[in-house]
Amino acid sequence: NLLEEGLDVPEANVVISYDCLKDTVELAQRFGRARQKESSLTLMTERRDRPLAVLKDAKKLQDNIIKEFDPVQTQKTLMSRQQSQLDRERAAAPLLANRAKIERSPLESLNIYAAKTKAVLKTESLDQSQDGRFRCKLEYVAMSRRMDGLGVGATKKQCKHEAALCILKKLRDSDERRGH
Repeated sequence: NLLEEGLDVPEANVVISYDCLKDTVELAQRFGRARQKESSLTLMTERRDRPLAVLKDAKKLQDNIIKEFDPVQTQKTLMSRQQSQLDRERAAAPLLANRAKIERSPLESLNIYAAKTKAVLKTESLDQSQDGRFRCKLEYVAMSRRMDGLGVGATKKQCKHEAALCILKKLRDSDERRGH
């Protein structure tokens, strides 16, 4: 409403709130209306599931997170994690080079590669079409890259193997471009 959002009285030192606070954003907005040093906030009603004390604790936690946030350290941590991911992928690269094993058991090979690189392998979809053939989409998700593979086959297993082969080929091609 207008009084909550738009009216600014810098000299105000008391805020009386007649409606319940929904969240910490509203709490900050209400406290922000009274900026004098000895200001106070009075709530006429409060929600049972979100009493003022709980909202104040949440606001304090948010303020601490903001105060302690260090973008430089965050960037260093991210770079370190990315380097660790690249190192895991480099160490797992021989799995991608073993074409005979990949052809024999592509899904097993992809699962091993995903485990060694700490990636997530998801089945995004698995459907049977009207012609009776199965279609699936697998997705490999790691910190450094995301690959998907589509497969079609007479059985669920066959289509998953085709999708796994597709992802493994993409991973191998990507590694060759990177020089691994």
